[in-house]
Amino acid sequence: MPVFEYRAFDSNNRLIRGSVSADTPRQARDVLRERQLAIESIHEKKSTPSRLGAFEFGIFSSRYRHQVTSFFRELSTLLAVGMALVDSLDILLSQLRGGFRSLILAIREAIVSGASLSSAFASFPRVFDSFCVSMTEVGENSGNLDQSLSQLATFREQRDQMKDRVISSLLYPAIVACITFGVTIFLMTVVVPTLLENLQEMERPLPVPTKILKAVSDFLLAYGGWLALILGVGGTLLFLWSQTDFGKSQTARWLLKVPILGKLIQKQNCGRIALFVGTLTQSGLDPLRSFEIASRAIANPLYRRALHDTSESVSRGRDFASAFAPHESLFP
Repeated sequence: MPVFEYRAFDSNNRLIRGSVSADTPRQARDVLRERQLAIESIHEKKSTPSRLGAFEFGIFSSRYRHQVTSFFRELSTLLAVGMALVDSLDILLSQLRGGFRSLILAIREAIVSGASLSSAFASFPRVFDSFCVSMTEVGENSGNLDQSLSQLATFREQRDQMKDRVISSLLYPAIVACITFGVTIFLMTVVVPTLLENLQEMERPLPVPTKILKAVSDFLLAYGGWLALILGVGGTLLFLWSQTDFGKSQTARWLLKVPILGKLIQKQNCGRIALFVGTLTQSGLDPLRSFEIASRAIANPLYRRALHDTSESVSRGRDFASAFAPHESLFP
């Protein structure tokens, strides 16, 4: 359905800019007149395909993470004061630019065509995950869409804060490790050979630690290129293996056993699950359904399987405490 952009005056003689979906310009004018707007100008918006094409809302959609959170917050505010959903989207569209505006415009067109907001979100799974879709669906079914979107925005803000803290805590050790590795390679291949050459010219016997250092330096100079190639190919194969279902499970299990990092992963996943389930149950969803949705939204395969087993145990009549007991290595 074509989209028409317009300039019009309302009953208070205020200038309004927006967009409306209609089959023809005449139908668009009729829609605006029903809203009691005096039309100044109206023209069809020409859609311009994105340079990234199908990847616009795919691989690079993570760049919209903060924009999506702000969108949920602002949309919930507009709905809470009594505005219609389409009118609220029109107001937000007037403030957006770039690829994210195209995404919201596509969602608006789907809603005007008769789709629900949750089904429109489900059309962009890379941007709106199953948790966003489920929360929106709960709000639509309960008639509290504004509250559900507000809780969704709060959840995403808390999740982003947790993610930022984890990244910040790991960033400094990673930078130090990379710099240390680079400096070590430089010393072993540039500085050490020069120093050893001077020592050898003195024709004195070298101590054992110096001989070991010389052997490592000579090995890096002779086979450093092959070693880098082997490590690169091995790292690529290891990465591809870690993307398989078995590889993901094994990698997650090994990481949980790493000192300090394992505890950090455990706390991060437990905190994320608590946020998921708590937000869903506050929206009126029953606990079993909340655990089912949370199991799909958690990336760690061990925790995903544990939530699934726990949900099945509870559905068979066990209480939550005893259902969590077999997974004490994951849940403290």
